[in-house]
Amino acid sequence: MSMVDKMTQALDKAGPIVDQAMEKATPFVDQAKEKVAPYAQQAMEAAAPYADQALDKVGVLADKAAPYVAQAIDKATPYAEQALDFAVQNLDAAASGVDRATGGRFRGQIDTVSAVVVDVLDPEKTRRA
Repeated sequence: MSMVDKMTQALDKAGPIVDQAMEKATPFVDQAKEKVAPYAQQAMEAAAPYADQALDKVGVLADKAAPYVAQAIDKATPYAEQALDFAVQNLDAAASGVDRATGGRFRGQIDTVSAVVVDVLDPEKTRRA
Protein backbone atom coordinates (compact mmCIF):
# COMPACT_ATOMS: atom_id res chain seq x y z
CA MET A 1 0.00 0.00 0.00
CA SER A 2 1.47 3.35 -1.02
CA MET A 3 1.92 6.32 1.29
CA VAL A 4 -0.87 8.18 -0.54
CA ASP A 5 -3.24 5.26 0.01
CA LYS A 6 -2.35 5.17 3.70
CA MET A 7 -2.93 8.91 4.03
CA THR A 8 -6.28 8.65 2.23
CA GLN A 9 -7.33 5.80 4.46
CA ALA A 10 -6.29 7.74 7.59
CA LEU A 11 -8.23 10.80 6.45
CA ASP A 12 -11.29 8.68 5.73
CA LYS A 13 -11.15 7.29 9.28
CA ALA A 14 -10.43 10.68 10.85
CA GLY A 15 -13.35 12.47 9.19
CA PRO A 16 -16.13 10.93 11.28
CA ILE A 17 -14.07 11.27 14.47
CA VAL A 18 -13.52 14.97 13.79
CA ASP A 19 -17.22 15.42 13.08
CA GLN A 20 -18.11 13.66 16.33
CA ALA A 21 -15.62 15.82 18.28
CA MET A 22 -17.04 18.98 16.72
CA GLU A 23 -20.56 17.87 17.61
CA LYS A 24 -19.61 17.24 21.23
CA ALA A 25 -17.48 20.39 21.57
CA THR A 26 -19.95 22.86 20.03
CA PRO A 27 -22.19 23.17 23.11
CA PHE A 28 -19.15 23.82 25.30
CA VAL A 29 -17.83 26.45 22.90
CA ASP A 30 -21.22 28.14 22.82
CA GLN A 31 -21.41 28.05 26.62
CA ALA A 32 -17.91 29.52 26.88
CA LYS A 33 -18.87 32.33 24.49
CA GLU A 34 -21.89 33.17 26.62
CA LYS A 35 -19.82 33.24 29.81
CA VAL A 36 -17.01 35.30 28.30
CA ALA A 37 -19.17 37.90 26.53
CA PRO A 38 -19.93 40.06 29.61
CA TYR A 39 -16.26 40.05 30.65
CA ALA A 40 -15.16 40.97 27.15
CA GLN A 41 -17.62 43.86 27.18
CA GLN A 42 -16.37 44.99 30.60
CA ALA A 43 -12.77 44.81 29.38
CA MET A 44 -13.62 46.92 26.34
CA GLU A 45 -15.39 49.49 28.48
CA ALA A 46 -12.49 49.62 30.95
CA ALA A 47 -9.92 49.96 28.17
CA ALA A 48 -11.75 52.68 26.23
CA PRO A 49 -10.49 55.65 28.29
CA TYR A 50 -6.91 54.38 28.08
CA ALA A 51 -7.22 53.99 24.34
CA ASP A 52 -8.53 57.54 24.08
CA GLN A 53 -5.63 58.82 26.21
CA ALA A 54 -3.15 56.96 24.04
CA LEU A 55 -4.62 58.45 20.89
CA ASP A 56 -4.46 61.95 22.40
CA LYS A 57 -0.80 61.47 23.36
CA VAL A 58 0.09 60.08 19.96
CA GLY A 59 -1.40 63.16 18.33
CA VAL A 60 0.65 65.48 20.57
CA LEU A 61 3.83 63.49 19.98
CA ALA A 62 3.24 63.43 16.25
CA ASP A 63 2.85 67.21 16.27
CA LYS A 64 6.11 67.55 18.22
CA ALA A 65 7.94 65.18 15.88
CA ALA A 66 6.77 66.80 12.64
CA PRO A 67 9.50 69.48 12.46
CA TYR A 68 12.21 66.90 13.16
CA VAL A 69 10.86 64.61 10.47
CA ALA A 70 10.79 67.51 8.01
CA GLN A 71 14.36 68.44 8.94
CA ALA A 72 15.51 64.84 8.49
CA ILE A 73 13.86 64.67 5.08
CA ASP A 74 15.51 67.93 4.04
CA LYS A 75 18.94 66.69 5.12
CA ALA A 76 18.54 63.23 3.61
CA THR A 77 17.19 64.32 0.22
CA PRO A 78 20.55 65.33 -1.33
CA TYR A 79 22.11 62.04 -0.22
CA ALA A 80 19.22 60.07 -1.66
CA GLU A 81 19.55 61.95 -4.95
CA GLN A 82 23.30 61.25 -5.05
CA ALA A 83 22.67 57.58 -4.33
CA LEU A 84 20.09 57.46 -7.10
CA ASP A 85 22.47 59.05 -9.61
CA PHE A 86 25.22 56.65 -8.52
CA ALA A 87 22.89 53.65 -8.92
CA VAL A 88 21.80 54.72 -12.40
CA GLN A 89 25.42 55.35 -13.49
CA ASN A 90 26.50 51.94 -12.22
CA LEU A 91 23.54 50.30 -13.90
CA ASP A 92 24.62 51.90 -17.17
CA ALA A 93 28.19 50.73 -16.65
CA ALA A 94 27.07 47.20 -15.80
CA ALA A 95 24.77 47.06 -18.82
CA SER A 96 27.58 48.26 -21.09
CA GLY A 97 29.94 45.67 -19.64
CA VAL A 98 27.46 42.84 -20.16
CA ASP A 99 26.73 44.08 -23.68
CA ARG A 100 30.46 44.09 -24.51
CA ALA A 101 30.98 40.67 -22.92
CA THR A 102 28.16 39.15 -24.98
CA GLY A 103 29.28 40.84 -28.18
CA GLY A 104 26.05 42.81 -28.43
CA ARG A 105 23.93 39.67 -28.96
CA PHE A 106 21.56 40.62 -26.15
CA ARG A 107 21.59 44.40 -26.55
CA GLY A 108 17.79 44.61 -26.90
CA GLN A 109 17.13 42.63 -23.74
CA ILE A 110 19.82 44.52 -21.82
CA ASP A 111 18.37 47.86 -22.89
CA THR A 112 14.87 46.73 -21.92
CA VAL A 113 15.96 45.54 -18.48
CA SER A 114 18.03 48.69 -17.93
CA ALA A 115 15.06 50.89 -18.86
CA VAL A 116 12.79 49.02 -16.45
CA VAL A 117 15.31 49.29 -13.61
CA VAL A 118 15.85 53.02 -14.27
CA ASP A 119 12.07 53.50 -14.30
CA VAL A 120 11.84 51.79 -10.91
CA LEU A 121 14.77 53.75 -9.48
CA ASP A 122 13.81 57.13 -10.96
CA PRO A 123 10.36 57.30 -12.56
CA GLU A 124 10.77 61.06 -13.09
CA LYS A 125 13.85 60.50 -15.29
CA THR A 126 11.90 58.35 -17.75
CA ARG A 127 9.09 60.89 -17.87
CA ARG A 128 11.56 63.70 -18.60
CA ALA A 129 13.34 61.74 -21.32
